[in-house]
Amino acid sequence: MKILIIYESRYGNGKILAAGLQELLRNKSQDAEIFSVRNLKPSTLPWADIYVFSSPVRMFMLPLSMRSFLRRFKPVKEGSKYALMTTYMDPR
Repeated sequence: MKILIIYESRYGNGKILAAGLQELLRNKSQDAEIFSVRNLKPSTLPWADIYVFSSPVRMFMLPLSMRSFLRRFKPVKEGSKYALMTTYMDPR
């Protein structure tokens, strides 16, 4: 199964989360790749069975870079599955 993890990370937490998921999936013999949303255009996104988007939530919203990417994203293969992981600050 091919899994693509696309992340946005201003302070590095999202990148750590994406890399951790990639390692976990590879340990289970899955083909997992990670990409930064900043270095990827939706039109150049490779085919995958599952697309995982990892993004922080700031002031109840995804960052502009991720929102813009998702608006332009068109699945390469019909029937692909999607997941969303989020990070956020908890002041408690």
